[in-house]
Amino acid sequence: MSPLKPSPVLKACMGGKKKLEYYGNLFAMDGEVKTDDQNLWIPVVCEYSEVFPEDLPGLPPDKEIEFCIELVPGAQPVSIPAYRMAPAEVEELIEQLDDLLSKGFIRSSTSP
Repeated sequence: MSPLKPSPVLKACMGGKKKLEYYGNLFAMDGEVKTDDQNLWIPVVCEYSEVFPEDLPGLPPDKEIEFCIELVPGAQPVSIPAYRMAPAEVEELIEQLDDLLSKGFIRSSTSP
């Protein structure tokens, strides 16, 4: 099996300082982009920057139709074990959830 070739995106993710030589499967990578604008290496975001605001302006307006999920009376929630996440993924998930909770975009579950 040949080593992975460093691509421009991979170099940006690695800060342009390291060359990735790895024989096998790549499952997760932890890196840091060191640029003034972290979106520079994503051409689509740069080209259509007016569509991607830096911060979310708020919730979308209410729709004419209200959707809901009809629950079966007496049904129990599906109980499956949680899958493991890398520590960096857990940290990022907690950070994003706290941010969305503080902005009021999501709320704590009231499920049984």
